[in-house]
Amino acid sequence: TVSALFSATAIEPGGSVTANISFTDPGADGPWTWRVVWRDGVEQTGTASTPGAIAPVHATYPESGNYPVTVTITEQGGVAGTATATITVANAAPRAHIAPIADGVEGGAISLDATGSTDPEGAALLYQWEFDGAAASIGPSLAPTASVSFDDDGTYTVRLIVIDSEGAPGSTTKRVGVTN
Repeated sequence: TVSALFSATAIEPGGSVTANISFTDPGADGPWTWRVVWRDGVEQTGTASTPGAIAPVHATYPESGNYPVTVTITEQGGVAGTATATITVANAAPRAHIAPIADGVEGGAISLDATGSTDPEGAALLYQWEFDGAAASIGPSLAPTASVSFDDDGTYTVRLIVIDSEGAPGSTTKRVGVTN
């Protein structure tokens, strides 16, 4: 019999997985061939002259999800050992970005711009604006721009929350001054 061992770690989308593979074969019926089947049937193959660890193999996963990976070691006589693991690709949070905000005057419109916000997987974002003071929140909206006005002078915190298609949030804040 051939026994295969396989381990891998969780990653974020676009990350690379390193599979550490080793095997034993009490019959020592080498040479052995190995095959790793990654997501969507992508394969890597090779040979080993002795049982033990195989050089690490790598694959990249562009999208979040759970993906089975199968490792098969086959001895010269055709007997095979198989190990399966699941690669977990976790959704990466979006990155919120607020463009510089010009100070404003009481009751005047202050422009807000979050077009520099990004999602690592390229998903569309929802934009939610929150403010300290008397201003109500804006959003969530598909529009990355908005405007707000404040009734009193002072310095206010503007908070942007962006949410990706899987519900992961990212946020940032900036301060804006309002004069009479």
